[in-house]
Amino acid sequence: MGAMVEQDGYYGIGLLYIDTGLDLKSDTLSSPLLLKPETVQKGSLKALRVVDPNWATPNQYGTTTPLAPDFYKPSTWWVQGTNLHSSRLLRFVSRDVPDIIKPCYNFGGVALTQLAKPYVDNWLRTRQSVSDLVNAFSIVALSTDMSTFAQDPEGLIGRVEAFNKFRSINSCQHF
Repeated sequence: MGAMVEQDGYYGIGLLYIDTGLDLKSDTLSSPLLLKPETVQKGSLKALRVVDPNWATPNQYGTTTPLAPDFYKPSTWWVQGTNLHSSRLLRFVSRDVPDIIKPCYNFGGVALTQLAKPYVDNWLRTRQSVSDLVNAFSIVALSTDMSTFAQDPEGLIGRVEAFNKFRSINSCQHF
């Protein structure tokens, strides 16, 4: 279950394949998995496999009639060339999106990574601002006699340029 939570957090959707031992080339995979003794014998469940959402995409879903049961609900999925019925590939979405934008999210939801991005950006900007502020207060003051400026303006400008060039260790990297 932890892997499903991770997939949902990273991608906004977790997909779980119910492996009943059928050959992956079998046409039966595109038909519904009916939980009846005639269709699922005891011991036929081989595994529950987490499928990375990057390898799956919806194949069939309705978009014309909101009253239809398949309206923006995939009935089959393509998983790297294998057509699976939705009853064989369970979809876990904790932060669903409106129907109209579900295709943009591969029929998943909003990923936690997407929700966290503005907070991470703000933190990075704040961290850099604090660094810039500390750096601004750690600059040594340049003291000079302004009366010499009238006599030698190029000397003062050269002194200021040299001060700016060598005032921090990061400035020395421009050579």
